[in-house]
Amino acid sequence: QTGYSGTQNYTNGVPAPSPNFVTDSYNGAYRLRETRQGVNIITLNNLNHPYSDVGSAIDFTDNDNNWTQAEMGNDKYALDVHFGAEKVFDYWKTVHGRNSIDNNGMQIKSYVHSLFIAYYNSSGPVYYSNQSAWYPATNTIHYGDGDGSTYKSLTSLDICAHEIGHGICQYT
Repeated sequence: QTGYSGTQNYTNGVPAPSPNFVTDSYNGAYRLRETRQGVNIITLNNLNHPYSDVGSAIDFTDNDNNWTQAEMGNDKYALDVHFGAEKVFDYWKTVHGRNSIDNNGMQIKSYVHSLFIAYYNSSGPVYYSNQSAWYPATNTIHYGDGDGSTYKSLTSLDICAHEIGHGICQYT
């Protein structure tokens, strides 16, 4: 049950032409990872760290592979990112024959719950979460949670397509 794209059917480790939602069985649980037509799609929890600090990022996991909003809480938006990366990959592969972002099988790695620098003050950087971005230096995508009032989590399908599009432009 994604935050924006509703309930999606999933397949675990079973090749299918274009399943809606694929996870990876790992250590007795399931995580938001898959290999789709040879391309790794990975969605990680950046634990509200700055986008430049991914060393503590962890997998989103579920014990029974039934990812419900009730159990996911604010992490439900990670499901949108994973679903969005899958659908955007499928679009570029099917419609344009493009093999991922770089057209050479590059992994699509996304970090949810990332913070971004808003400005600097005398104490250092001040962070906010009203942003999503493609980072060309690391070939990764980061998604912010929004502020809860003006902006909700910035993880909808169109935002996923937009950020992956930056990477495609970089490699075209």
